[in-house]
Amino acid sequence: MKEFISRNRSFILASVVVLILVSLMSFTARERERISALERALAEVTLPLVKGFSQFGTGVGNWAVAIAESGHLRAENEQLRDQLGRVTALEIQLRELTTENERLRAMLDFKASTSYDMVAARVVGRSPDNWYQTVTIDKGEADGVARNMPVLTSRGLIGRISKTTAHSATVMLLFDPDSGVGAMVQRTREAGLVDGQLGSPYLRMQFFSRDAQAAPGDMVITSGLGSLFPAGIVIGEVVKVEQGQYGLVRYADIKPAPDYGKLAEVLVLKSTAPTPTK
Repeated sequence: MKEFISRNRSFILASVVVLILVSLMSFTARERERISALERALAEVTLPLVKGFSQFGTGVGNWAVAIAESGHLRAENEQLRDQLGRVTALEIQLRELTTENERLRAMLDFKASTSYDMVAARVVGRSPDNWYQTVTIDKGEADGVARNMPVLTSRGLIGRISKTTAHSATVMLLFDPDSGVGAMVQRTREAGLVDGQLGSPYLRMQFFSRDAQAAPGDMVITSGLGSLFPAGIVIGEVVKVEQGQYGLVRYADIKPAPDYGKLAEVLVLKSTAPTPTK
């Protein structure tokens, strides 16, 4: 602003003088019926200047209003953006709570449909190095959890307890090659052993009979022949059957019923014997 005044000082001074003269002419003309030719000429000459000052004042006023409105709009925009962020966060939380509620409801329904003594637990630890081999849960010895207890979800068996502390436990998943669970094909009643295959998305079942007639689509369940797992718990579905080398052994690839990649809540079977009904 100072620079503008410095560069246009002469013009501003002349404009002020002219405006003073015009003001005096207007004031004195009120007392006279006629104005002089000089006053008329001066009025004609200064009219554009007066209009210019009027438009300049209007423009400055509009510019000031625009700046004020722009600042107000920016503040309002920031406020709306903050509100949108909070609403989005609440929507995400609501979806997560809804999904969790559905999982918990399915677990409660499953627990109510069985007669086994179970304890519910959350998955609280998982290592990227053995994502499909072990998980850590938030229940331990203080909750009655002990080694070799079966662990499952509402969709089927996932493994057994391998280690315990007072308030946590490690679950060895069926994908671990050392897991091993007695199983049978529900349709044909053919028995075998299911364990994990490193690097494979499927479990593998080795049949005790080399003439097993299992086929893709058959359901595989626990056989109950060992002492760790009760009979009838779902393991998965047969996707492929093949003969081993030299035709001495028959295998089946099993697609697990539970989604091992999304384990969140599990159930630990504290007893493999059904709870007596009262």
